[in-house]
Amino acid sequence: MDQRTNHRVGWRYHRRLRWAIQLGALALLAWTAYSLVLLVLDREPHLLRLSQWCGGGQPRAYYCGQVQDFVKGPLVLALGLAIFLVGRYFWVRHWYHASALRNRQLVVPTAERDISSIRIVGRDELCDLIIQRLRDRRTRRPLVLVGGIGTGKTATLVRLAELLTDTRIVPIGVDLRGVDTPEALDFHRLARDRFQRTIDTQLHAEGEADKVWRQLWVENRVVVIADGLEEVLADAQQPYDRDSVLRQAIRTAVEERLPLVIASRPDDPLRGLDALILQLEPLAEGAALEYVRAQRRQPGRGYRWDRVTALVREADVADSPFYLRLIGQLHEVDRLDRVESCDRGRSAARWRLLEEWCDALIAGDLYEDYGVPQTERGDAIEVLSALACIGLRNNRLRVRTAELAGDAGGPDAGRRWIMQELRARLHKLDPGNPQDVGLAETTGGELNLVVKHQDGVRFVHGVVQAYLGARYLTAALRDDGFLDHAFGHNDGPGRELLAALTLYAQSDGRFERPGRA
Repeated sequence: MDQRTNHRVGWRYHRRLRWAIQLGALALLAWTAYSLVLLVLDREPHLLRLSQWCGGGQPRAYYCGQVQDFVKGPLVLALGLAIFLVGRYFWVRHWYHASALRNRQLVVPTAERDISSIRIVGRDELCDLIIQRLRDRRTRRPLVLVGGIGTGKTATLVRLAELLTDTRIVPIGVDLRGVDTPEALDFHRLARDRFQRTIDTQLHAEGEADKVWRQLWVENRVVVIADGLEEVLADAQQPYDRDSVLRQAIRTAVEERLPLVIASRPDDPLRGLDALILQLEPLAEGAALEYVRAQRRQPGRGYRWDRVTALVREADVADSPFYLRLIGQLHEVDRLDRVESCDRGRSAARWRLLEEWCDALIAGDLYEDYGVPQTERGDAIEVLSALACIGLRNNRLRVRTAELAGDAGGPDAGRRWIMQELRARLHKLDPGNPQDVGLAETTGGELNLVVKHQDGVRFVHGVVQAYLGARYLTAALRDDGFLDHAFGHNDGPGRELLAALTLYAQSDGRFERPGRA
């Protein structure tokens, strides 16, 4: 069961400078108030006759004036800094924390759109360990959280951000998937720029964002959370020595003593990094069942624990929060009993889960607030499936629309067969019409399948891409060049393609159309 952390993990703050500023400001205010009182009363207390002390003969009067002039400058500066701390720093920090609790994507931009409605369980102990490792600036090292597809790396980062916020730390999420040059891979600069963009609406003057950032840095209140290390430089226009770039970026973070947590899939460059590697372990069965139960939005309804437990074991998904959430969603809409039991292994059970989940999406049982008819939903999933298959070939989660249309100037292996199959499956949309494809991509964003970009989409999860892409492998594999390209380019084959091939083997020819060889 979920055992939530009910204590605040200790953190080493550095607040001496802030206390000194506040003390100086209070001293100046007290002195000013004292002077105003004397101005009104026109007499001094018997025990504090400063005018007599400084109003005597030389040299006392001279040196008394020197001391006043020396003290006045720092006290006025302290008052100005204190006004900044109260009027901007504390307010911005409070606003950021409140916003982070309401919107988890603010802190972890790679999280799924509906992550704020998901209760994350079973990771508190790991998150506490990470916080303990980061708390002391003198001994910290970057931490790399390693896990395969669907193991819950991003969800763990979200839970870590929540616990850091409870500890009055400012977690700042960085998406590494868009880094396409070695110069851009600077964790400190990426975090600072993202934080300053986030708080910009809460500031009134140029330069205030930098002051807030510097104050947070001085007080040791910043933790950088980066996701997608395995996709760094994936979209680079020219080849780079990726291993050397990653090692140098981590080395710089170590030298800066940057509190840094990175999520990554297993990747060869991780072995040479000057970082602490943490392998994400599978959830215990009790925690896995609690994770499924936590997805329930209608607590009053009965819960089929026997069926849920059987599916968790049958599909062997205790190590995959994605599948656990999928089981919870299907149970929520009374479709779990439609998932047939089988004795062909976990891949077959997972295929059946994904098939029922896809049917629920098309039927409108899931994301019912998005009022699109079944036909349009089905057409959108077909378009996204074709894009997913193109992404499997290129070992990319992000796929440009032009790659499906053949206008991107890249490889054409399998594309013509995929387009031919797509045209046969669509009911209303035209795959040759950019507006229709864009509409399908937008619908996919509303169904939480992809993140829509100006030139294409990015699939929110590797399992989503693997399943959708598997639906078009029958067509793609008619071209021998499809697998040749997938296995011979872009460090392929990707894990999504291997997962898709495994799922495809369980489809029992469902996507074979009559008359096709």
